Amino acid sequence: MSVFATSAVPARRNSTPGSTGRVKVIHGSNEELFDGLVGYQVGTVERSLMEAFNIPPGALAFVNGEPVAREYRLQANETLEFVLPVGVKGVLEPEELALLQRIAAATERIASLLENTTQTAPPASQGQDRLRLDLDAGHATLDGVRYALDPEYLAILDCLLQAHGSWVSRAEMRAASSILSDETHIERLIARLKEKCPPMRNVIQSTTRGYRLVLI
Repeated sequence: MSVFATSAVPARRNSTPGSTGRVKVIHGSNEELFDGLVGYQVGTVERSLMEAFNIPPGALAFVNGEPVAREYRLQANETLEFVLPVGVKGVLEPEELALLQRIAAATERIASLLENTTQTAPPASQGQDRLRLDLDAGHATLDGVRYALDPEYLAILDCLLQAHGSWVSRAEMRAASSILSDETHIERLIARLKEKCPPMRNVIQSTTRGYRLVLI
């Protein structure tokens, strides 16, 4: 339950300690029904259960979902719950810690999926307009400028161009062309390609995931 600091209401009914009836007490994963708490003040119950229920200092007291003062006397069949105000750190129960860990792991997976799916790839036609390859003639044309290139460079550009702006790993490049022998070879080739054709530095993006063409 999300709780905000709220002014507690004063004790509103009188009961005699020891009156018959049961009271449920909750804090975190601790929950138990008690006999003999009817008529006792919330503060008295808190002090007696502080260690057993791991109730931290500054916890707010709620009875049946309503904030109460420590002087409030408990009635039969009521539920007394101690919670921390929002923003106050306390000791997490194992179940709570496990839940937070699962949430953190799920958040990382979602962030990774969003990163992969929110990359906007340029249309294939737009890429073809800016970058054209002639594998047989052995040259690439970028923005109207022709560059004579060896087959290895053309194989890299062809692989990236076919991906239409999506990321391509080094392993995927190597699998796509027998000319590209290993990942280190691919890294050296792309570095040299950018030296041979300086405009390629603004067209080929690289990360730990691999490479992609940005033709927009």
